[in-house]
Amino acid sequence: MKKIIITQFFLLLIICHASTVFASLESGIIAFNKNEYKIAFKEFESAAKLGSSEAQVKLAFLYEEGLGVTKKYNEALYWYRNAANAGNPNAMMSIANFYANGFGVNEDMILAVNWLRKSAKEGQNSFLIYDGEMLTFSTKNKQLKKKITQAQEYFRRKAEQGDVIAQVNLGYMYFNLLIGVSENTRASYSQAEGWFLKAAEKGNVTAQRLLGYMSEFELITERNQIQAEKWYQLAASQGNASSQYRLASIYAGAVSWKYSPEKSVPVNFTIAKKWALKSAKQGYVPGQSLIGTLLISKGNSDEDYAEALIWLHKAAKKVDTNAQITLGDVYFTGKSVSQDYTQAISWYRKAIDLSDNGIAYARLGKIYEEGLSVPKDPIQALKLYEKALKDVNDISLNVKVAIMYENGIGTKKNENKAFKHYASAAISGDIDSMKKLQEIFEKGLLGQKIDVKKSVYWQNQIEK
Repeated sequence: MKKIIITQFFLLLIICHASTVFASLESGIIAFNKNEYKIAFKEFESAAKLGSSEAQVKLAFLYEEGLGVTKKYNEALYWYRNAANAGNPNAMMSIANFYANGFGVNEDMILAVNWLRKSAKEGQNSFLIYDGEMLTFSTKNKQLKKKITQAQEYFRRKAEQGDVIAQVNLGYMYFNLLIGVSENTRASYSQAEGWFLKAAEKGNVTAQRLLGYMSEFELITERNQIQAEKWYQLAASQGNASSQYRLASIYAGAVSWKYSPEKSVPVNFTIAKKWALKSAKQGYVPGQSLIGTLLISKGNSDEDYAEALIWLHKAAKKVDTNAQITLGDVYFTGKSVSQDYTQAISWYRKAIDLSDNGIAYARLGKIYEEGLSVPKDPIQALKLYEKALKDVNDISLNVKVAIMYENGIGTKKNENKAFKHYASAAISGDIDSMKKLQEIFEKGLLGQKIDVKKSVYWQNQIEK
C-alpha cells in the first residue's frame, strides 16, 4: 500500500509539473503573438527552467533578437544548447546559424554544417541564413529527397544549357552537401567550385563571393588569399557589401599569418579603408565596425577619429562585439577621447554580456589587476583572465596566469596550474616560457620530476 501511495504521489507531481510547463508555454506564445515580449520572456523562462525544450528555443530566440530582454548571444546559445541536448532539431538549426554567421562565437562553417546535419537527422528540413543567403540540408524524408533529386536534375539540365542561375543553384547544392557523396566533402566542394566558376565568369555576384569564401577558408585546395581577393574584388565592384567587407579585411591583414607568402596579399590600409567604408555606407554592420577600427588605429587626424567614433557607435548599437571592444579600448587608452575607465568597463561588459568574448574578459582583468577606477582585485583579475583563456589562446595572458599561480597572486599557489600555463605559452612559441620549461625539467620544479630528455628538448627548441 505504501508503494502505491508513493507512486501516486510522484505521478501527481509529474502531472502538476507538466501542467505548469504547458500553462507557461501557452501563456508565453499568446503574449508573443500580441508582441508583449516582456511577458512572453517571463513565461518562456519559467517553462524553460522546468525543462521544456520548446520553451528553451523560444527563450533563446528572444535573447537572440533582443525582444523583451537585452540581446545576449551567449544566453541565446546557452538555451539553444539545452534544447539541442534534448534532441530539439530547431535548436540544432539555430546553433548552426550562430556558427555560420559568427553570432557571439567565432565563425566556423564546419561546426555550422555539423549542427545542420544533426538537425536534418532528427527529421527537420534544416536551413540556415548565411551572408544573406539560405543554405539548406535534406532530411531522411523520402519525399523530400525525391524533390531534391528532381531539383538537382532540373538545375543540371538548365546549367548545362548555360543558365547562370541554375549553375549557381546547382553549385549551392554541392556546396551544402545536399547532393553528391556527403562523406567526401572535398569532392562535393570541387563540384561546387566548378559550377560557381561557370556562373562567376559570366559576372554572377553570388558565385564570385562564394568562390572568394572558398578560397579564403580552404574549401577548395589550400588557403589562397590572392584567389580570394580576385573573386571578392569582382563581387565588391558590383556593390556586394559582404564582399567589400571581406576584401577590406584581407587588405587590413586579417589572419594573414595563415597564408604562405606566395599565397598572401600585401597589407594595404588605404585600400582596406576604401572598401570598408563602401561596405559600411550600405549598412553592413561588420563593415561599420571595421572602418571604425581602421580609422582609430591608422587615422592621423581629429576628423579621422571623430568619424571612427560615429561608425563604431553605429555598429556597437547593433550589438557588434568587435565594435564594443574597440570602443572600450578607445576609452581605456584615451585615444581621441578623454580617458575614462568607467566607460571602458561598460563597453567591455557589453561585449561579455553579448558573447562571453575572451578579449573583453582579458581587458577587464587588466583593469581589476591594476585597480583602474575600481579597487585593485587580483582574485577577480585571475577569474577574468581564466575566462578569457577559454576563448582565446594568448601567450602573454598564459604567462601572466602562470606567474599568478606560481606566486600565489589572487589565489593559493598551485604548481600544477602554473606549469600548465607555462607549457601553453611555450607550445605557442614563447621563448621565455621555453626557458622556464627547460629549467623546470632540469631541476624538477613546479611539481614536475627531473627529466633530462624533456629539458634537452626545450633547450633545442630555444636554439632553433
